[in-house]
Amino acid sequence: MKSIRKIFLTVLSVVAVITVFTACGNSKDKEKAQDSVSKDLIKSNVSDEKAGNEDNNLNSTVDADVARIDSSNTEKSSKNKSEVKKIRMVMVDDRKYRDMGCALSVLKCGTADGEIRTSNDESPKQNDESNFGTGYKYQKAGIKYLYVKIDNKWQVFQDGAISSLVIPEGVAHFEAEIIEGDKERILVKITDLPNEFNYIFGDKKVDEIKPVQITLKDLGVSNGIKNIKKDKLPGKRIQVWFNGEIKGDKSEMSNPIELGEIYDAVLAAEEK
Repeated sequence: MKSIRKIFLTVLSVVAVITVFTACGNSKDKEKAQDSVSKDLIKSNVSDEKAGNEDNNLNSTVDADVARIDSSNTEKSSKNKSEVKKIRMVMVDDRKYRDMGCALSVLKCGTADGEIRTSNDESPKQNDESNFGTGYKYQKAGIKYLYVKIDNKWQVFQDGAISSLVIPEGVAHFEAEIIEGDKERILVKITDLPNEFNYIFGDKKVDEIKPVQITLKDLGVSNGIKNIKKDKLPGKRIQVWFNGEIKGDKSEMSNPIELGEIYDAVLAAEEK
């Protein structure tokens, strides 16, 4: 009887030990599982936070780029507005005259007929008023033109009521015959030069003046010069208006003469 009881107690002890170890094992597994879940949650939170930061950084970058583009566009717009050239105007004898963008090379009489005394930034509204300043002397040339002395040059203004621009005789000009050329440039020989402009070319006779090179791409040339085929250019006659300045006219220089500022270059009337 005692032996049976001893065996029974031994069995109970073994069961108790197994139960304890099993409970401990389950507890450790639970702890491991909890630890794993916690770590996963932490990683998930960190990942979400990182993704959020990246989104914020991306949004910040995009916003900065957009702001930079807007700023650039604003600057360009402001620059374009500031680069718009205002047309100079003067009012004399109740007529508004507009700057033609060319200057006289010859003025037969240097006596001024008046002076600009007031200025209006937008547009002149009374006589002897301009939209570019005061103190400029002017000379009348009938009712069609007004010559205003600006930077020691007599700038040509034309009556604004006249729709077409006609350059006056006092602006340096000549007729010439095309020797050769293409769509970018032409080489011409002067055939007719008014006597008052001989001084520009050193008072040489027309047949002693070297050929003149004219670049077409900067002119906005009308009347078909640019459209003439290369093989059709030689022999064509043209009229040229310029500012009376030249370079490369020395006889010992092999290069052609170049004009200063060219106001216009068109086919002569008989060539149109």
